[in-house]
Amino acid sequence: MRVGYREGGGFGGVGGVALAVIVVGLGLRLLLLGGPLDVPDWRQADTGYMAWRMWQEKPPEVLYPKAPFRGAEDVKAAEFPIYPLVVSAAWKVIGGENLPAARVVTLLFFIGAAWYLYRSVEMLGGRRQALAAATVYVILPLGIPYSRMVHPDFCIIFFSHMFFFYALRFARRRRALDYLVATAACSLVFLMKAPYGFYFGLPLALFVWREQKGARLRGLAALAGMFVVPLALGWWFNGWRIGLESGHAESLVYPMKWTAESLRARFFGSLAERFDGRTWEWLLRRSVILVFTVPGALLAAWGAVAAPAAERELRPAAGYLWALILGVAGYVLLVFPMVASDHDYYSLPFLFPAAWAAALGLEWLLRRPFARGAVRAAVAGGVFVLLMAGSVYGIRRGPFLYGPPYFTHDWQRIAAGKVIEEETGPDDLVLTVTLGRSTGWSDPRILYYAHRRGWAREGRYLKRADLDEYISAGATAAALLLAPDYAPVEKNFGVLAGYPFRVRRLHDARGNPIGNLVLFDLKRT
Repeated sequence: MRVGYREGGGFGGVGGVALAVIVVGLGLRLLLLGGPLDVPDWRQADTGYMAWRMWQEKPPEVLYPKAPFRGAEDVKAAEFPIYPLVVSAAWKVIGGENLPAARVVTLLFFIGAAWYLYRSVEMLGGRRQALAAATVYVILPLGIPYSRMVHPDFCIIFFSHMFFFYALRFARRRRALDYLVATAACSLVFLMKAPYGFYFGLPLALFVWREQKGARLRGLAALAGMFVVPLALGWWFNGWRIGLESGHAESLVYPMKWTAESLRARFFGSLAERFDGRTWEWLLRRSVILVFTVPGALLAAWGAVAAPAAERELRPAAGYLWALILGVAGYVLLVFPMVASDHDYYSLPFLFPAAWAAALGLEWLLRRPFARGAVRAAVAGGVFVLLMAGSVYGIRRGPFLYGPPYFTHDWQRIAAGKVIEEETGPDDLVLTVTLGRSTGWSDPRILYYAHRRGWAREGRYLKRADLDEYISAGATAAALLLAPDYAPVEKNFGVLAGYPFRVRRLHDARGNPIGNLVLFDLKRT
């Protein structure tokens, strides 16, 4: 059964409006390719450092990706490093590390993800609905900063959308090449982040059930077979990354060790966490503001519920949408601790159903009697403008819905990293310490900007025994980042007092003073 709208219905001037919005949305991203890493920069620094090391390696040590925050023991395989490998290859071609090139790689993956979204929705709901969904996808707030960050998630989402499309096409055409491409794309997803792909199983099963009435069981068995190799590869890589670290003990100098227990706690958590009302409230607020926008949430709710109830022709597509929504709900419940954490990028899989539901709501609007000729294009344009206004609001609220908005820079850490690079040697292991600023013990940010390996520690927690442990692990220098409220005097140095030091003033991009960096030689007392 082929679903979709009547081809003779016409899309009027809406197609031109949609394409103009897509061009503007992508064009604005091209203006955001320059400059240092922006907020949120933790995962970007981790990924950028990994790509930088692979750029230096000949050949890249893909199975041994590197992190900067473990000193000399720097191997850390969070996910199979396809994205940093592609970025490092781009840098090899152009002859050096280049953040705009890395951002172009991310943008190309985003464009590919939007393209496969378009092709998939076209197959399930028709060309006009697909164009509306792709347009909304381009302008939803969360996708705007992440589609040009030095970040792996749109690489993963690209392959998940690719898998979905080719699996749909196989179910319709039953060609071996489609099956192989779908399986290959799914395998890459499961090597990187399996939760970003499995939720497409429900709409795929519904599609097979509707399309292959005479061979439903065979079709569902073929669909299940697509997951065999991906599951095996995902299981293998998870065991590999745990095995890489099995000989080390979690410690101050070896933070964030992967074990089966730590992975279960970090990604799956407990049943009690799923009954925390405050966490659900936080997730709902983030979803409305950063994923849907307020007008987008209203339009999507109408498109998912009221529009198919009122329009018979919308019901087949709405069935697939609801299967996808249920799949994404399963994703949320499966890895709830991560989805509900401060890592807003775990909400990126919400963008597909959000854009599709909004497209259904827009399609319902454009079918009203008043939407004729130029009015139809004006209605679509007005909807897109409202969504873009919501996106501006979301971007200004920022990744945590408070504090600095997206596209801002942490100039203190950036400047500190640059000074460390100037003042230390490539082989130095540097302990980065902050006073007046928070940091984590697996914080890659200052070290990434410095192109150095080492550790991170917040100054108020640094004890004499801790410092001795870092020195025993090979620390040769310490860099104390002092916020502007702290003077570079020994009473603020804590346990670092007594080591030879030198002070460098820190400045932002406009030359304004933003604190001090005190560098200590840990080889001498």
